[in-house]
Amino acid sequence: MIARVVTTDVPPNGMESAMSVVHEHLPEARQQPGLRGFYLLADREAGQLMTISLWDSREDLLAVEERAAELNSQTAGSGRVAVPDVTVYEVIVSE
Repeated sequence: MIARVVTTDVPPNGMESAMSVVHEHLPEARQQPGLRGFYLLADREAGQLMTISLWDSREDLLAVEERAAELNSQTAGSGRVAVPDVTVYEVIVSE
């Protein structure tokens, strides 16, 4: 299993807007082959968001990576969030 972790800083007035973008695109993401799970984490006080998506394989992730990068770029370009940091991990333990 593969995890894609995206972290970004959000200005104080942009948290709700940034979270709404994630909710807006979640139905599309749920339709992607290989998606095992999705989490949106927020630290409102620090102004940070993190998403974690879990995938069956690296190939499943790569199939949607271009669209995900496009969404990250659009969101960052709107001023709602800072340019996100994206890291991909192999999941070693899952319970």
